[in-house]
Amino acid sequence: MKPSEHPRIWIAGIMLLVSVTAGGCALADRMSGISDAKELQKTGEPAEATILQIWDTGMTVNDDPVIRFLLEVHPAGKPVYQAETKIRISRIAISRFQPGAVVPVRIDPRHPNHVALDIYDFGKHDESPR
Repeated sequence: MKPSEHPRIWIAGIMLLVSVTAGGCALADRMSGISDAKELQKTGEPAEATILQIWDTGMTVNDDPVIRFLLEVHPAGKPVYQAETKIRISRIAISRFQPGAVVPVRIDPRHPNHVALDIYDFGKHDESPR
């Protein structure tokens, strides 16, 4: 059977492939912390945080590790507190994200323990750390 003989089946197959690929990307974004970072970049309050501890989650996305962070968050005009987050970090940028480094974060105003590193410019196609 040639694809030209059954265009509906051919189109359905392409649509299925596209939806599976898109779903896989969304899942990778959620598991790597990227979806949290994207959302909080739009709605979160900016702050700074000091990295207290890092550890490898054992997950990689496009050969880049997903790193978990224990942060000391310094919200403006509010008490300092600790929170955990994770995000995919380029292998060549890991040296910039070590304990003692101060990094920009975004805080969920309704759930202050929900924090994401604010290190990517998601408005561009390039998602490399700023």
